[in-house]
Amino acid sequence: MATLYLDRAPVGVAYAYGWVHLGIPNQVDLAAGKDVYSGNRGSAEIDEVRVWNSVRPESDIVKYKNRRLSGNEPGLSLNWNFDTVLPSLTEGTIAYGTRDGAVPNVLYEDDGTVPVPILEFNDNDAAADAYTLSLSVANGMLSLSSTSGLTRVDGDNGSASMTWSGSRSDLIAALKTLSYRSVADYYGNDALAVSVADSGSADDPAPATGTYSIPLTIHAVNDSPSFVAGTDVMAQYDEPPVAIPGWATGITAGQYENQGLSFALTTDRPDLFRQQPAIDPSGTLSFQPALDTAGTANVAIVMKDDGGTAMGGADATTGNFRITVSRSNRSPLIAERSALRKRPRCGRYVVDGRSQR
Repeated sequence: MATLYLDRAPVGVAYAYGWVHLGIPNQVDLAAGKDVYSGNRGSAEIDEVRVWNSVRPESDIVKYKNRRLSGNEPGLSLNWNFDTVLPSLTEGTIAYGTRDGAVPNVLYEDDGTVPVPILEFNDNDAAADAYTLSLSVANGMLSLSSTSGLTRVDGDNGSASMTWSGSRSDLIAALKTLSYRSVADYYGNDALAVSVADSGSADDPAPATGTYSIPLTIHAVNDSPSFVAGTDVMAQYDEPPVAIPGWATGITAGQYENQGLSFALTTDRPDLFRQQPAIDPSGTLSFQPALDTAGTANVAIVMKDDGGTAMGGADATTGNFRITVSRSNRSPLIAERSALRKRPRCGRYVVDGRSQR
């Protein structure tokens, strides 16, 4: 059941069996459609029928009631002006793997190529079976795997916008093979805009165009972070704490992403360090060698962001390097082993306390 409004005031209800009863105060009741009880049909001249997806504010009613609509106004679900029979488009549904493909269609960043819900169109007053189909998106690419019987008018297959001409049956067959791929690393909103132009009718030779839009929502999927590791490091075991600014470079959470980042380091020779190796978010490598211990440590790096792994996302990347700790080359030690002095007047020398001639 739906409620019917007249100038923003509720005046009746619409039932599932297609009958609408209008209870307008101080006026004769009116049945729009067929009265299922009496069998009587409403008799009136209707200039235009508009169906909106919400109650319209008074300002919008005043703005639009005497204005011809384009059909693309926000919130407009249906618009019949009874002037020309436009090609009408209808949408089917399709599943993206295990994801529900009903409108609004939900996709995921870097989902690859996915099928588009099946589209068809009808045109009851066409003078000829000749139509022009236009397809476009803003943040992706469209592809038709079959274009049999069609003529390309504009754009390229596998691009963001393309136009084809052909018969209704050939165009519908092509639409069944339509697929969409979002641009790399993009997430947000997109829309598939579809238009079909006929070649006129018996009463009006001017082409008429039907339009349809399918909203597409591309959800973010976490991309792995990345960095560039510096070169292997040499150190001496008696050094004070070592800090190498900018040792790791190119640190990023991924394109269009700004998650928090952290590094975790492990080594197969923890005994070589008083302060274990670490990398801070700016890329500074720090450690302090242990005393009187030399050798080479293999260091493994795991860099993580806090974006998680939902829907196939990646939150980590790895790297490795080596730190070689060596003993320093000590300076020669100079020491006094003996003292020489001459005894006065006797001609003898004293070496280590012993008298020598």
